[in-house]
Amino acid sequence: MEALAAQRATTAPPAKEVRQRKGFRDRVSQLMTEEKLSRESALEKVAEELENLAFTDNLTGLPNGLAFDQSPRRAIQVRSDIDGLKYVNDKFGHPSGDVLIKAKAQALKDEGIEAYRAGIAGDEFWAQFDTQEEAEAAMRRVAERLEKAT
Repeated sequence: MEALAAQRATTAPPAKEVRQRKGFRDRVSQLMTEEKLSRESALEKVAEELENLAFTDNLTGLPNGLAFDQSPRRAIQVRSDIDGLKYVNDKFGHPSGDVLIKAKAQALKDEGIEAYRAGIAGDEFWAQFDTQEEAEAAMRRVAERLEKAT
Protein backbone atom coordinates (compact mmCIF):
# COMPACT_ATOMS: atom_id res chain seq x y z
CA MET A 1 0.00 0.00 0.00
CA GLU A 2 2.80 2.42 0.91
CA ALA A 3 4.60 1.60 -2.34
CA LEU A 4 1.48 2.45 -4.34
CA ALA A 5 1.08 5.76 -2.47
CA ALA A 6 4.75 6.58 -3.10
CA GLN A 7 4.33 5.76 -6.80
CA ARG A 8 1.28 8.03 -7.04
CA ALA A 9 3.18 10.81 -5.29
CA THR A 10 6.03 10.62 -7.79
CA THR A 11 3.77 10.39 -10.85
CA ALA A 12 1.28 13.12 -9.92
CA PRO A 13 1.93 16.43 -11.68
CA PRO A 14 3.16 19.30 -9.52
CA ALA A 15 0.42 21.56 -8.13
CA LYS A 16 1.62 24.50 -10.28
CA GLU A 17 1.26 22.42 -13.44
CA VAL A 18 -2.26 21.39 -12.41
CA ARG A 19 -3.18 25.08 -11.82
CA GLN A 20 -1.73 26.07 -15.20
CA ARG A 21 -3.66 23.30 -16.94
CA LYS A 22 -6.84 24.38 -15.16
CA GLY A 23 -6.19 28.00 -16.17
CA PHE A 24 -5.71 26.90 -19.77
CA ARG A 25 -8.97 24.95 -19.74
CA ASP A 26 -10.79 27.84 -18.06
CA ARG A 27 -9.56 30.27 -20.73
CA VAL A 28 -10.73 27.95 -23.53
CA SER A 29 -14.13 27.61 -21.86
CA GLN A 30 -14.35 31.37 -21.41
CA LEU A 31 -13.66 31.99 -25.10
CA MET A 32 -16.19 29.36 -26.12
CA THR A 33 -18.85 30.93 -23.88
CA GLU A 34 -18.21 34.67 -24.17
CA GLU A 35 -17.05 34.87 -27.77
CA LYS A 36 -19.10 31.93 -29.02
CA LEU A 37 -16.02 30.29 -30.50
CA SER A 38 -15.76 26.64 -31.43
CA ARG A 39 -13.38 24.58 -29.30
CA GLU A 40 -10.86 24.53 -32.15
CA SER A 41 -11.03 28.32 -32.60
CA ALA A 42 -10.74 28.86 -28.84
CA LEU A 43 -7.68 26.59 -28.70
CA GLU A 44 -6.10 28.51 -31.58
CA LYS A 45 -6.75 31.83 -29.85
CA VAL A 46 -5.26 30.58 -26.57
CA ALA A 47 -2.22 29.30 -28.48
CA GLU A 48 -1.79 32.79 -29.99
CA GLU A 49 -2.09 34.36 -26.54
CA LEU A 50 0.50 31.97 -25.12
CA GLU A 51 2.88 32.68 -27.99
CA ASN A 52 2.47 36.40 -27.40
CA LEU A 53 3.25 35.91 -23.70
CA ALA A 54 6.32 33.85 -24.56
CA PHE A 55 7.79 36.45 -26.92
CA THR A 56 6.80 39.73 -25.21
CA ASP A 57 8.34 41.49 -22.23
CA ASN A 58 5.51 42.04 -19.77
CA LEU A 59 6.88 45.32 -18.36
CA THR A 60 7.51 47.18 -21.61
CA GLY A 61 5.47 45.37 -24.24
CA LEU A 62 8.60 45.08 -26.37
CA PRO A 63 9.62 41.76 -27.87
CA ASN A 64 11.83 39.89 -25.38
CA GLY A 65 15.13 38.00 -25.57
CA LEU A 66 13.50 34.89 -27.01
CA ALA A 67 12.00 37.00 -29.79
CA PHE A 68 15.39 38.64 -30.39
CA ASP A 69 17.14 35.27 -30.54
CA GLN A 70 14.68 34.07 -33.16
CA SER A 71 14.53 37.27 -35.20
CA PRO A 72 16.27 37.57 -38.56
CA ARG A 73 19.50 39.51 -38.18
CA ARG A 74 19.90 42.88 -39.80
CA ALA A 75 23.28 44.40 -40.58
CA ILE A 76 23.65 46.38 -37.35
CA GLN A 77 22.73 45.35 -33.80
CA VAL A 78 23.02 47.92 -31.02
CA ARG A 79 22.98 47.03 -27.34
CA SER A 80 22.08 49.75 -24.86
CA ASP A 81 21.25 49.94 -21.20
CA ILE A 82 20.24 52.51 -18.61
CA ASP A 83 23.14 54.08 -16.75
CA GLY A 84 22.51 54.35 -13.03
CA LEU A 85 19.52 52.00 -12.91
CA LYS A 86 20.99 50.05 -9.99
CA TYR A 87 21.39 53.26 -8.03
CA VAL A 88 17.78 54.27 -8.75
CA ASN A 89 16.51 50.83 -7.74
CA ASP A 90 18.57 50.83 -4.53
CA LYS A 91 17.78 54.43 -3.56
CA PHE A 92 14.15 54.80 -4.66
CA GLY A 93 12.92 51.23 -5.17
CA HIS A 94 12.27 49.00 -8.16
CA PRO A 95 9.01 50.71 -9.16
CA SER A 96 11.08 53.85 -9.86
CA GLY A 97 13.53 51.82 -11.91
CA ASP A 98 10.62 50.32 -13.82
CA VAL A 99 9.52 53.84 -14.77
CA LEU A 100 12.94 54.40 -16.37
CA ILE A 101 12.80 51.08 -18.21
CA LYS A 102 9.31 51.86 -19.52
CA ALA A 103 10.40 55.35 -20.59
CA LYS A 104 13.31 53.98 -22.61
CA ALA A 105 11.08 51.33 -24.19
CA GLN A 106 8.52 53.97 -25.11
CA ALA A 107 11.20 56.19 -26.64
CA LEU A 108 12.41 53.26 -28.77
CA LYS A 109 8.83 52.52 -29.85
CA ASP A 110 8.09 56.18 -30.59
CA GLU A 111 11.11 56.31 -32.90
CA GLY A 112 9.86 53.24 -34.74
CA ILE A 113 12.97 51.25 -33.87
CA GLU A 114 13.01 47.47 -34.08
CA ALA A 115 13.84 47.06 -30.40
CA TYR A 116 13.90 44.19 -27.93
CA ARG A 117 14.22 44.05 -24.16
CA ALA A 118 16.78 41.33 -23.98
CA GLY A 119 19.91 40.41 -22.11
CA ILE A 120 21.03 39.26 -18.72
CA ALA A 121 20.49 42.57 -16.94
CA GLY A 122 16.95 43.90 -16.69
CA ASP A 123 17.87 47.20 -18.33
CA GLU A 124 19.36 45.81 -21.54
CA PHE A 125 17.82 46.64 -24.88
CA TRP A 126 18.82 45.51 -28.35
CA ALA A 127 17.92 47.30 -31.54
CA GLN A 128 18.51 46.35 -35.16
CA PHE A 129 19.22 48.59 -38.12
CA ASP A 130 20.22 48.27 -41.76
CA THR A 131 23.04 50.84 -41.68
CA GLN A 132 25.43 52.41 -39.18
CA GLU A 133 24.12 55.87 -40.07
CA GLU A 134 20.52 54.81 -39.38
CA ALA A 135 21.58 53.31 -36.03
CA GLU A 136 23.50 56.41 -34.92
CA ALA A 137 20.71 58.81 -35.89
CA ALA A 138 17.95 56.74 -34.29
CA MET A 139 19.80 56.16 -31.03
CA ARG A 140 20.70 59.87 -30.88
CA ARG A 141 16.99 60.72 -31.20
CA VAL A 142 16.15 58.27 -28.41
CA ALA A 143 18.78 59.86 -26.15
CA GLU A 144 17.45 63.36 -26.93
CA ARG A 145 13.88 62.24 -26.24
CA LEU A 146 14.90 60.79 -22.87
CA GLU A 147 16.92 63.89 -21.93
CA LYS A 148 13.88 66.09 -22.65
CA ALA A 149 11.74 63.86 -20.44
CA THR A 150 13.97 64.41 -17.40
